[in-house]
Amino acid sequence: MPKKLLIFMLAFVSISLLTNCVKGAKDLIEDIDQRTRCVELLSEFTTEGGDKSCAQQTADIDKILRDCGPFLTQDQKDELNFAKENCEDN
Repeated sequence: MPKKLLIFMLAFVSISLLTNCVKGAKDLIEDIDQRTRCVELLSEFTTEGGDKSCAQQTADIDKILRDCGPFLTQDQKDELNFAKENCEDN
């Protein structure tokens, strides 16, 4: 009986460790995916933002700040807010 119990305990511990590793990898992939989307949003805003209306630029900035806030430095946030506050249609 103790041998079966030991095998069961080892199997349980192994599955628990494997589950934690898989969850950690999944979280890392999701983090990388979110950072990639933020880079794409910032890139699109900096290259195409001047061709959009002020309302569209403001919406883009709000989306970047909302979705990418944790990944932005305070300087980047300040620059985006400055651009939003000083937006004027041509």
